[in-house]
Order: sequence, then C-alpha cells, then structure tokens
Amino acid sequence: PATAQIIGQLSNLSYLDLNNNSIQDPGELSGPDVLGLMDFGNGRIVFCGDTNMWQSVPQPLTDNVLQWLLE
Repeated sequence: PATAQIIGQLSNLSYLDLNNNSIQDPGELSGPDVLGLMDFGNGRIVFCGDTNMWQSVPQPLTDNVLQWLLE
C-alpha cells in the first residue's frame, strides 16, 4: 500500500522468481521489497519477505522494530 514505509530491499541484481525456474521472466521484479512498516487502524504492522530473517538479524534492527511497535 502507498502508506507502507519500505525499509529493506534486495539489490537490483536479485529478482523475485515467482515460478522458481531460476530465470527472470517478464513481470518478475528486480530488487523486490523485503521489509516494511505501516500504521493500520489503531495498530502497527511490520512485514517481511521471509520469517526466517528474524532468526539471524543483527541488532539493533529487532530492538528498533519492537520499540516502534510499542510506541
């Protein structure tokens, strides 16, 4: 959505392989967004491209995201 603030994006050398054929086909975006924030109603949302990223994320990202959610 236009209200989302994108804070993480892959490089333009990467692409979103929607059909998993290891070839960038038409319509498969280069440098896709992978992390964003947005307000939603009375709450806040953090979204990411892969939940596994939270297992190896260096600080202070995790602390900053939790602090933002609690503001």
